[in-house]
Amino acid sequence: MGLLSGKFLRDVATGAGEAYLEKRQQARDNIVEYQERALNKYNNLQSKYDEGYKSRQQKAKSFKLLATNLGSSYLPVLNTFAQQGGDLESLASLEDINQIRQNLDDMKLSPTDTPFLETLKQEDKLQSETLNKNLNDYLGIFDNTANVFTKGIVQEGMAGIREDVGPIQTQDLGSTALPVGEGFRTTLTRDEYISQMSSKILEDPNTAFNFQALYGDITPEVYYGDLYDKLYPSNQKNQKNVDSTINTEEDINKAFSG
Repeated sequence: MGLLSGKFLRDVATGAGEAYLEKRQQARDNIVEYQERALNKYNNLQSKYDEGYKSRQQKAKSFKLLATNLGSSYLPVLNTFAQQGGDLESLASLEDINQIRQNLDDMKLSPTDTPFLETLKQEDKLQSETLNKNLNDYLGIFDNTANVFTKGIVQEGMAGIREDVGPIQTQDLGSTALPVGEGFRTTLTRDEYISQMSSKILEDPNTAFNFQALYGDITPEVYYGDLYDKLYPSNQKNQKNVDSTINTEEDINKAFSG
């Protein structure tokens, strides 16, 4: 068997070198494709989180309204109703608070002290963790495309992609504290009711701070005006309200500062 010629060996080396360069160029091209696919995946997962957050936010808003309107005695049953997937928004849309109470009574729900708002926070955390794992698993597929010739290129490219897409962006559902007390009877007009309830909030800095944490930029005057209108939609001409029950805090300072 004759010795291989120098020209043949040079041709082999040149071919191998070209193949090596082609593989590395292909790896660079792949990174561009991977980045586009990774961003599409991220946007898809982020949209799923945003949709879930919006739903949880609406549930929290309806739950807080119901809890405030119904009073603390109904909070354990309301927790159960919400934990079991009850339609909080539909229940909160009912204008007759006594009818809401009756509906809950008719369901014969077993009360629970497990706070529904805390459950929502746990759901939010679980969804974000699940979506982030999904994203990381997806990116791991690209990591596995590297070989001995392209490992450095793929590792560097994937580090940049991970930095670009980042984790799923989450949002805070707000405080889980509920300023709920016992309902009481009132003969106050709308303006008198708003004035009385708002003053209880504003006279204590701690109470005012906790109110803002719960309801954001909504002022106590607006909040209690809306609450009165919801409880008594036919009594908005500032007439005395003698026979109805406004279900709100008996000792709102204590409730908010707790």
